[in-house]
Amino acid sequence: MPRMRVIQNKQQLQETVIVKKHVIDRVLERRHEMKGKDPFQIKKIVINEIQNSKLIAIVGKEEHRSYHGRIYVCKREGNTLIAVTYLLSKDERKRQEYRKAN
Repeated sequence: MPRMRVIQNKQQLQETVIVKKHVIDRVLERRHEMKGKDPFQIKKIVINEIQNSKLIAIVGKEEHRSYHGRIYVCKREGNTLIAVTYLLSKDERKRQEYRKAN
């Protein structure tokens, strides 16, 4: 009997994503691999991550989206997502603490 492969259907967001300066500042503060990159590069990375993220919660008018332990808080206005702030999950924080220690 042949092995069956499960193919996940990854659907990318087709909406416009706007990244506020606050998000870029938080990414620079919390993700050490981003040090030295200019804000335009960071903005492109953040837009790509939001477009490939999973919706994990809706709180009021805010959407919480997750991408590899990184949580983006976005506001939706029509077909536009506005990235408001950037958070780290507990697992991502632990990974960063471990990297600093070693």
